[in-house]
Amino acid sequence: MSVEAILASSLWTEDEASESFEPPVKKRKLATGCAQIDESLGGGFDYGSVSCISSETESGAKELSYSLIATHLLSSAQCEATIVDTTNSFDVRRLHKRIVSALQKRKNVDDAKTEAVQVLERVRIMKAFDFVGMTECVAELRESLETREQEKSQQEPESSSKEPVAPVPRGTVGDSEDEDDMLDDAEPVPLEKPPPLTRSEEKLLDDRPQHLLVIDNITYVASPIIKNSHVQGQALLATFMRSLAHLTRAHNICTLLHNAVMTYQPTTTTEPTPSIFSSCTLRPALGKSFAYLLDMHLLLHRVPLTAADAKSVYAAHSAIPKSSERLASVLEVLQGRHSDRVGHWSAFKADADGNLAGVTA
Repeated sequence: MSVEAILASSLWTEDEASESFEPPVKKRKLATGCAQIDESLGGGFDYGSVSCISSETESGAKELSYSLIATHLLSSAQCEATIVDTTNSFDVRRLHKRIVSALQKRKNVDDAKTEAVQVLERVRIMKAFDFVGMTECVAELRESLETREQEKSQQEPESSSKEPVAPVPRGTVGDSEDEDDMLDDAEPVPLEKPPPLTRSEEKLLDDRPQHLLVIDNITYVASPIIKNSHVQGQALLATFMRSLAHLTRAHNICTLLHNAVMTYQPTTTTEPTPSIFSSCTLRPALGKSFAYLLDMHLLLHRVPLTAADAKSVYAAHSAIPKSSERLASVLEVLQGRHSDRVGHWSAFKADADGNLAGVTA
């Protein structure tokens, strides 16, 4: 039995033909506050995507995370942040100092410390000490966002069904009954409706990013279940990451994960290191399958600033103590799903207030 073919022209209606198509709206990005990092990342971290930073200890990952949180919170009064702390190491005072430093750069801020405390009211900190606790924190965030959207959708039809009415001008009336008669007879004057928004403007309003999710550190809660049963642990991790990706895209969240690293041993394996720096002997934890579940994967490590610093670091017998070595943090893109940022890198250092400054050759 065959079906008669339908011409494509018959499916094209006049309304669709007259409709003007507009270019798609670009994804919003969250800047880090450092020009070199933002340039290497094409503007910053993407909203609506899951990014992960695999880093060694004291490499600047904390400073980078606090800078992202401060930039996000100060971008709008409606922006909120949720931090899932699995290591019990989140320092509110360091975040407060970073926010104060950013506010002091604005000329219209009188009391930066007081305003920084008000900004911290939009930060939720959740403690999780195992994999189940981390999933419960993400589920609680999902429920909170969905409840908020349901309440907003229920209020919109009521407000849109009623036409805005201008107040009726009142005169001098001596008797209350005469006043009631005048109000009943008067016809309400409708207000002028604003011009309709274009599709791109409506999409900008609907997709306005307002949330940042930081999980620090996913390795500490995922490693135990993987060590107990590698297959089951990887399956649970993959299921969690797919659920996290769906939440991120559905609510246009900027999600940032922190991951640990392992030392690369070239004597035991012939597999090349993922870093573009030959001196870097680090490899991200949680295996290769974890990297395929991310939208952008970055590696953060430290390198010497000058040739003299390199000699003191890599020399077999160095008399220079570690405290005198000048190191810079290097952030490089290992994997990117929707961009050509793979291979890009930038070097930076953080000052006492947590401000990030680029390092150039």
